[in-house]
Amino acid sequence: VKRLFGKSAAWWSAMFAYLAPAFWYYSNKGMMPNVAFMVFFIIALYFFLLALDKNALNRYLWFGFFLGLSLIIRTSEIVWLGPLFLVITLLNTKQANWRYLICSLTIIILVFTPVLYFNQQIYNSPLSVGYAFDALLAGQSSLQQGLSVLKQVFLPFGVNSQTALINFYRYTFVLFPLWSILTAVSFVASIVLFFVQKKRQLLAYSGLFLLGSAYLIIYYGSWMFNDNPDPGAVTIGTSYVRYWLPIYLFSLPYLGWLISTGLKKFTIARPAFGFLIFTCLFFVTYPTVMLGTQEGIYQVGKNLREYQQLAQAVFAKTETNSIIIAGRMDKVFFPVRRVIFKLNNGSDYDRIKELIVGGYPVYYFDFFLKPEDLVYLNSQTYGAHGLKLEDELLKFGKQSLYKIEISH
Repeated sequence: VKRLFGKSAAWWSAMFAYLAPAFWYYSNKGMMPNVAFMVFFIIALYFFLLALDKNALNRYLWFGFFLGLSLIIRTSEIVWLGPLFLVITLLNTKQANWRYLICSLTIIILVFTPVLYFNQQIYNSPLSVGYAFDALLAGQSSLQQGLSVLKQVFLPFGVNSQTALINFYRYTFVLFPLWSILTAVSFVASIVLFFVQKKRQLLAYSGLFLLGSAYLIIYYGSWMFNDNPDPGAVTIGTSYVRYWLPIYLFSLPYLGWLISTGLKKFTIARPAFGFLIFTCLFFVTYPTVMLGTQEGIYQVGKNLREYQQLAQAVFAKTETNSIIIAGRMDKVFFPVRRVIFKLNNGSDYDRIKELIVGGYPVYYFDFFLKPEDLVYLNSQTYGAHGLKLEDELLKFGKQSLYKIEISH
């Protein structure tokens, strides 16, 4: 940002990044990949711009190294990262060193090699991944699998512009109203000034920002899903927020530039105005990120402590070699207990019977079952496969633990 917008704009952008709700929130979730991906991507972009300016091999190699790390973390983002760096290269063909770029590509492949290796170990194919469309790849050659994957990754959810715009509106102006208004106003004002002052580099940045944002909005927004149990809830923990993290972060330079340059004549008022905006943004962001009653960081911490209590209670009631059918609670018990996410079809129930015959205690953990529901499951679902759910073994809030036995 310093190289494109100036030192003062970069300073303000960095300060606002500290407060950016999505960046702040997901920085607290260490096992989520999005912030780490963004950090390595920004470092890669920085070294790439340095490489174009200084034509130094070591800059190209560092660019390849960090881009490889970012792709290890979120490989699916290659659908826009690849075109982005290609366009930047084409816009700077005179400065680009094509031999060094080939070296960068070699580094990217070398850094990415462990992913191909572990895909082969886990899925029996270097290009196969853990998503549902793996079934489409069965029986295909590596080349055919690669082509099938390409078809799936560019627009896996199709194109539904109306749904995408509604989702984007919800997770910008509805969820972060002050942030959205300020960045929208600063973006429009900045574009006007860029045209007036004929700032080509900044216009190029804006064009790439708009194209990249439009693609991410269509790519993820066309898919309607609900992470929150309440389908109508718009909360910070919903996946749209972390998917659109690049949009949130790369819009900040406009606000930083407007404060530092657009208000340049107001020497005294400028820092005061910037501090006022920073303070207001803090007071509207802190409750959303930290105090949210559903998905705020403090609530997440409280939930984790409750999960730990639940896990200890379940471990006390189950054997060390037991297996728990746990649904979405699988992560609470794993790896201390082996888990099965859920049973999908009749053959799954038959395999459960085989496990019990083989000496493995098997349990079912889910929401509390009323007596009539327990009778129904034992007479239909489980009973049809020679199994039955015993009476409730442990109750924890609205959830209960049941042991599965072979019916006689």
